[in-house]
Amino acid sequence: MNTPQIFNFEQNEVRTILVNDEPYFVGKDVASVLGYSNTKDALSRHVDLEDKMGSR
Repeated sequence: MNTPQIFNFEQNEVRTILVNDEPYFVGKDVASVLGYSNTKDALSRHVDLEDKMGSR
């Protein structure tokens, strides 16, 4: 993995990393931009297990 790149979307930061030349978005950031107040719950409900890389 590499250093996260930070993008701004409607005045919100969204972190991405490249894995095998494919961009991966930090789910917590995306859920927050989408307006979820409980980002952990949103990710658990809306992201399939095989699409998750893990948490730290």
